[in-house]
Amino acid sequence: MLTQEEISRNRTQDWVPSKYHPKPTPVMNALLYGWTTASSVFSILIAVLILRVAVSPPETIIYSLLIMIYVKVRLHGSGVVLFMSHEALVGNRRHMRLLDLLGSPQSVGGSREALEATHSIEEAELSRTKTALMIEACSLNLIGAGAAIYLVVTLVKSL
Repeated sequence: MLTQEEISRNRTQDWVPSKYHPKPTPVMNALLYGWTTASSVFSILIAVLILRVAVSPPETIIYSLLIMIYVKVRLHGSGVVLFMSHEALVGNRRHMRLLDLLGSPQSVGGSREALEATHSIEEAELSRTKTALMIEACSLNLIGAGAAIYLVVTLVKSL
């Protein structure tokens, strides 16, 4: 039968955070931000192309409204992802603090270092996610503003 110390040591040896989820490197960050920027530029080009294809004022109004709905849905989804990531990180910190206050055997020894390493990786991921979502939010706001301008111009011309 294994002792508590052996179980703790085995758990620590099996769970090495960097093995499963490495800390982001500058190259990983550059790839993430580059991909986010490229896909955002592509989305802007698609939105402009859709609005330029519209022939009549009713088409322009409908396309503008659809693009604005798309922007709203995407921005809401990005906000939910950011909120959930932040709440998960705060929840993990609270859990670790409670374990420390209770003097739980899980919070001493090797598993403490594993938890700290996991938290630092999660914080780095949250920072990366925030930056990527800010890039995406800027491009989506630009798309929404363009669609709103097309909508207003079309409505003014049709009056």
